[in-house]
Amino acid sequence: KDQLTAEQRGNLQTRLAHIKKESRIQMVYAKQYGKQAQAYQQHDYEHKVAHIEGDFKQAAAANASPSISAFLLAARDDSKDASAQNDGDAKADSTKQPDEHTKHESED
Repeated sequence: KDQLTAEQRGNLQTRLAHIKKESRIQMVYAKQYGKQAQAYQQHDYEHKVAHIEGDFKQAAAANASPSISAFLLAARDDSKDASAQNDGDAKADSTKQPDEHTKHESED
């Protein structure tokens, strides 16, 4: 949690509070169906919490290693630039007019 931004921590708390409230409501209904339904509901709640926490752990890891993220973004941008440059070269080649030497050869 320490590696999350303030906004991310707020989002985490909001999502966890929402899941907890939803689970309490579902547990009221599960109690009507017995222990097995309650156990299922508890397991479902724990699974959702683990999923949410996993998402935020990934975000925290990304925050902790910005140099890796920056490197990956830079590499992706470089490949886009190279691709655009190659596309531009291909377009420039296709619009070239034949030079005088090749013009005479084709006329012979």
